[in-house]
Amino acid sequence: MNNLHRDFWLVPIIGVLALLQGLGADAQLMSLASASDMPVTPSVVNSDVDQLPVGKVTPRKNAYAVVFGIEQYREKLPKADFADRDATVIGEYLTKVLGYPSENVIVRLNDRVTRTDMVKYFEEWLKNNVEPGGSVFVYYSGHGAPNTKTGEAYLVPYDGDPSFVDSTAYPLKQLYAALDKLPVKDVTVVLDSCFSGAGGRSVLAEGVRPMALAVENTLLASGKTVVLAASSGNQISNTFKDKGHGLLTYFFLKGLRGEGDLNKDGKINMAELYEYLKPNVQKIARKHYNNEQIPQLLASPEVLAAAVSRLLVSNKTTMFDTESKDRVSSQAILMKTFELLDRLSPAEKVRMREIISGVMRDPDYLTADVHAEFWTIGDKLGWKSLPPDGFYWIRDWLGEMTTTYMRYYYEDALTALKTGRPFKSLERGSAEKRLLKSGLIPDWRIAENDKLMEKIAAKEPVSSHGSTFVYTEEIIKDALDNIEASRHRLDALYTPPK
Repeated sequence: MNNLHRDFWLVPIIGVLALLQGLGADAQLMSLASASDMPVTPSVVNSDVDQLPVGKVTPRKNAYAVVFGIEQYREKLPKADFADRDATVIGEYLTKVLGYPSENVIVRLNDRVTRTDMVKYFEEWLKNNVEPGGSVFVYYSGHGAPNTKTGEAYLVPYDGDPSFVDSTAYPLKQLYAALDKLPVKDVTVVLDSCFSGAGGRSVLAEGVRPMALAVENTLLASGKTVVLAASSGNQISNTFKDKGHGLLTYFFLKGLRGEGDLNKDGKINMAELYEYLKPNVQKIARKHYNNEQIPQLLASPEVLAAAVSRLLVSNKTTMFDTESKDRVSSQAILMKTFELLDRLSPAEKVRMREIISGVMRDPDYLTADVHAEFWTIGDKLGWKSLPPDGFYWIRDWLGEMTTTYMRYYYEDALTALKTGRPFKSLERGSAEKRLLKSGLIPDWRIAENDKLMEKIAAKEPVSSHGSTFVYTEEIIKDALDNIEASRHRLDALYTPPK
């Protein structure tokens, strides 16, 4: 990444910097306040499950997740429609609804899910990051494939070829072996895929007939793992086109929104969620697509018997209230922080800006001394005395909302660059509304960002900070990588020092 593009990483803190210095956001810099966390299918469908529930989020500090979605494949395989969007929304639910720390959640899409990536995150990243007694959630949306000689099931990565599954695809048994070695108390795997090769979200080598895999044997994980599979071995997994998601994923998300609380006790566990989604998936598959799709909940007998206690959501009545008292309280805490800014000297305000900017720009900037200095200033605003859920809202305002907008914008830019037409995803539109409501970006700047998108689509030169350049796929992907890295650095900055 050259120096021209380093200034992009100031964008996530434009709002707080303007607040700290009493200045309006820099116009040129804010014109680049854009981006996207994940690619979205061009034919965006407005789905009810894409609107995240609002309310109290209970942090789960020791929960980790790897989320993969692959719609487009390198080897000219059929598209797995909406698979990348599935993963995008699952990632949002994990961090915004289920309380997973953003630094504990890996979301990768399309060409960022190669076979090497699967090995890296399933076998190395999880092993290096999880803590004893924690929880792990693995989600995969995309194609599966069978090995017709051995009957084994494989996940098909972006660079996978069903004609050479042994060397280019990732075996499920290898995934389960890696998960079983983790020192965690429970593992949940959700597979919106199928492995028969009969169509839907499965592929097969040319000239080979589909086969019926014994799902109960092939997908069965041992130990502490529970697997929710989209279909049985000889079935296909459908896409719910009307809702813009995989059929399993749609009802999984809808269940998390509260529909899955069948006994109305304010809690949703895995077994209860399965009871909700199974008949709904079957019904839509028969009615809309004239086929059978029966989701499977699989585990060793002792783990399956205990699945009823594996909670996904609790305190539903609080979580899903759009104007919960807890949310109002968090907003009040944030406003109190604004009022306390007068306690900071001009030098302290400038230093806070310098620290945030330095952390965004430089991976090596956040030393222990800098971290302690930042929190010494923050303590004058009462940060150290806040409960975790109270500070969560402040952290969201300080960086997460603008970072998310940046990620959505740049993913949309990739689509615009490839199609030659400006593109705005539903996710980016929602992020814009949130920024506008929070006062982090004016409506005229949204209009300017739309004009910038038109230039990106037309491959027209863009002027910024005294330089002129044309957006390329390499520049945009570099921006996305830097956004992801800077987001993790901000998370570290806003975590109180021990």
